[in-house]
Amino acid sequence: MFLSRVLDDGISSRLQRTVCERRGLLYDISCGAEAFTDVGLFDVQFSVSTEKLVEVVEVVTAELRLLSTELVGADELGIIRDRFRRDVYATGESSRGMATLMAEAFLLRLPLPLEPRDYDARISELTAEAVREEAARAFHFDRCAFVAKGDVSPAQRRALVIADNQLAI
Repeated sequence: MFLSRVLDDGISSRLQRTVCERRGLLYDISCGAEAFTDVGLFDVQFSVSTEKLVEVVEVVTAELRLLSTELVGADELGIIRDRFRRDVYATGESSRGMATLMAEAFLLRLPLPLEPRDYDARISELTAEAVREEAARAFHFDRCAFVAKGDVSPAQRRALVIADNQLAI
């Protein structure tokens, strides 16, 4: 969950900043994580013109790799922690939010959710090293699936495989 915050948590997050603002390739990009007891899913979603598809995939995979090899800066980590805390407190103030957390904990056989103040201590303990280690565990391109809707040419398919030797299309 923290990885998705680093990559997609508003206009100052990595994917938005790199792919949309700096490179001007997209207007919107999002990502998210789904955790189950035996497997997890991390997805990145975007809409792009066919002509820019290969470049966007290359930029996104480069950002994922960068996160798994380099440390998040102190300022960036601070912003992410603050936003995470805000959302945890908002969830704790909502009966629907607490019910969702409790249902997820029950279904995934996890301990019941902590009080927001307990989450705060855990959020404070998150380090740049922990983010890098989690990214290295999460982003394995040998176990990657790529789904494109629209007209993807055979040449683009080949370019995507060449651009990332392990990308499954």
